[in-house]
Amino acid sequence: MRRRSVILTALGALFVVPMPLAGQQGQAKIPRIGILSPAARRDTVIFDAFRKGLAELGYIDGQNIRIEYRLSAGDFSRLPAMAEELVRLPVDVILADGPTVVIAQEATRTIPIIGGVGPDPVAAGLIGSFAHPGGNVTGFSAFGVELSA
Repeated sequence: MRRRSVILTALGALFVVPMPLAGQQGQAKIPRIGILSPAARRDTVIFDAFRKGLAELGYIDGQNIRIEYRLSAGDFSRLPAMAEELVRLPVDVILADGPTVVIAQEATRTIPIIGGVGPDPVAAGLIGSFAHPGGNVTGFSAFGVELSA
């Protein structure tokens, strides 16, 4: 429950700031969230909870926010190309998990990446240090294997 709160708060903060007008039409830009995952389907408990949390904050996919799914159905070799595709769209933030955080960061150093990482994000090269992480990755890390679930 705490993990979901951290992720939703971070995503919500990205969208609190008014979006600039897009082009000459005078329409507000619809924020895009890119989801990079080895999952096979969009209709999972985690993705459902994520969409529900966004809806509780007033964000409905297809209305005032767009969620771009890039799911590899367990084929990790496809994830780098999918991450690059999200960067080219471009999305405003990438939601990744586990090893997909590293893949997303290899694709971009400017788009914010939110996700769970292994026990040591410093050793993985995702952040500079815990005191001064720098970079574009945020999220949570589980130091104890028993806590990661």
